[in-house]
Amino acid sequence: MEKNVNDLLTVDYDALTTLNISATQALNKEIDELKAKLLVNEMNLHENFVEQEAKIDELKVGNRNLLHRLELIESLLSKKSSGTLNASK
Repeated sequence: MEKNVNDLLTVDYDALTTLNISATQALNKEIDELKAKLLVNEMNLHENFVEQEAKIDELKVGNRNLLHRLELIESLLSKKSSGTLNASK
């Protein structure tokens, strides 16, 4: 027994495959672009990190120099203070 169906829908697999390939290519292109941006950002981050390390090293040297100068000044003041006290006796 055959039956006629008027509202039968079909799937166009060729069109779906073409759409799938096109969408996959677009996503792959976007992934490649994001990977390239990520690589650039990582390189910039590394460069900034190296620069910051160099600045920190410079500041450490400057702090050591200032500490040394402060110790010299304190030593001189201490000697001067003891000399003043000895002179007044």
